[in-house]
Amino acid sequence: MVYEYNLTLEQELAGGVVVSAAYVGNDGRRLPWMPDIDPAVYIPGNDPVTGLPLSTVANEASRRVLNRALPAGSPDIYGQVGVFTDTATSSYNSFQLQVRTHEYHGLTVQGNYTWSHNLDDQSTYYINIASNSTQNPACLKCDWANSDLDHRHMLVLSYFYRTPSLTKAMKFNNPVARQIFDNWGLSGISSFTSGGWASVMSSNGDNSLTGQGDDRANIVGNWRLPSGRSDAERRAQYFNTAAFAVNPVGSFGNSGRNIIPMPGSWGTDAAILKHFPIKSEQRELEFRAEFFNAFGHTNLAGPGLTEGTSGFGQILGQIGDQRIIQLGLKFMF
Repeated sequence: MVYEYNLTLEQELAGGVVVSAAYVGNDGRRLPWMPDIDPAVYIPGNDPVTGLPLSTVANEASRRVLNRALPAGSPDIYGQVGVFTDTATSSYNSFQLQVRTHEYHGLTVQGNYTWSHNLDDQSTYYINIASNSTQNPACLKCDWANSDLDHRHMLVLSYFYRTPSLTKAMKFNNPVARQIFDNWGLSGISSFTSGGWASVMSSNGDNSLTGQGDDRANIVGNWRLPSGRSDAERRAQYFNTAAFAVNPVGSFGNSGRNIIPMPGSWGTDAAILKHFPIKSEQRELEFRAEFFNAFGHTNLAGPGLTEGTSGFGQILGQIGDQRIIQLGLKFMF
């Protein structure tokens, strides 16, 4: 069940500029989730006879809730038991600003900016136990946090410019010159997006000994580093890795879900186009030179997020393509 609501104010300004500002939100209720209702129960302490821990990975099956309810001496017949429920929730609130212009001396521009905050307790609503990475299956609300889909800021600019007739401006009435200097166009889309969010996982994914394998790390300090650092410094250490430690045996990690902001990204795709009229305006050739990631900007990938492993807190990759140039010719009739 999803409730959607919005309020939009729009005003046309001088010069054909239209500005609209909107509040847009939605709330999801009774969304699907499949928890494991048969986790292993952690039993603290050691066996008084053998001196061995009462809870180990080896005796995980016997510690599962349903197997413990069986008569003494019964074989362990139950593993994970997923139950389809409708208990997950989500919330989205945003401010959306749009500015668009009519063509003015050959230039058309549209800009869209969105500030938003998306919260949920599960971002992957698949009907599969393995896809629901809830740390504690008995406490879905403990994972209420920034959604995997949450990007706070997003700005998209699109623009198109058609050049004026240069031959008219130069008073040079020559058909060859018109084919060369007239009917050029430039278009582009530039986008700027803040990063998503991620959790810091424990190097031992099941130190809670519950059989879930989704333990998060413990926070033991301040993981934030000063802003304004260079890309090289951020690659080497994106956050303070010393602020995290493995969660103690028999407990869940105390770090929250999706607390680490991921790197943002930006890029520009542009195109230069030229129209060649053929005898009449109804037939023409169009030449296009398209530049994807026109400025060759490198967007950083996310850092390693598993405490105690190689590459933890380091950015070792990038996302997106480097500059790609594509040429095309189209005949329109």
